[in-house]
Amino acid sequence: MKIYLATITVCALFLTGCSHKTSYIDQTDLQKQQIVLKRNKRKWRQQTKQVAYSTSSDQETNLPKNLSLTQLKKKSDFLIQGTVIDFTHSNKESTATSIYVNHIISGSEDILGKNIDIKLPGGIEQNVYYQSLQCPLPKLGQKVILRLDKNHNEYEVLAPNSNVWVEKNHEFVLNNKEIRQEPHLKEITKQLNQAIPYRYTDLC
Repeated sequence: MKIYLATITVCALFLTGCSHKTSYIDQTDLQKQQIVLKRNKRKWRQQTKQVAYSTSSDQETNLPKNLSLTQLKKKSDFLIQGTVIDFTHSNKESTATSIYVNHIISGSEDILGKNIDIKLPGGIEQNVYYQSLQCPLPKLGQKVILRLDKNHNEYEVLAPNSNVWVEKNHEFVLNNKEIRQEPHLKEITKQLNQAIPYRYTDLC
């Protein structure tokens, strides 16, 4: 009897842990997001078809050497993995970006499976596409990992020059190529890749 009860307890704990890690996302909503994404890709391709390109270097990136994933979680409201769904209101300084939240690494799960609006550096102004070297705009449909703070229902990307990760070849890498090889950032990147339930909610 004791063994039976212990087995039930272990199974219950296992299922509870699994349900927390793989919170439910409506598959019908994912299908709708795929349709919207395809439409937005066509629109963005048309918008960038005739533009000239200009790269700009942002301010120098200051990196605390003792930075850890635990600290990143504590010092932000959210650490999420999402998919880039749309670009709107683009200018030289920033581009308003819609992100579909696939997974919550830390923070409230209230925004899981929802679209949130953020701003990323760089964008299009007067037919010139200004690209940030430290934080180039990801591609539409690309998966990203972001640190966010929420203030009055608005979401701010924290430290975009050093704390934005993008998916490449089925793993996440720092968006800023200049600092990818920093030892503490490589360790954080490794831990983030381990934290993502890969291809759980794919948007192609």
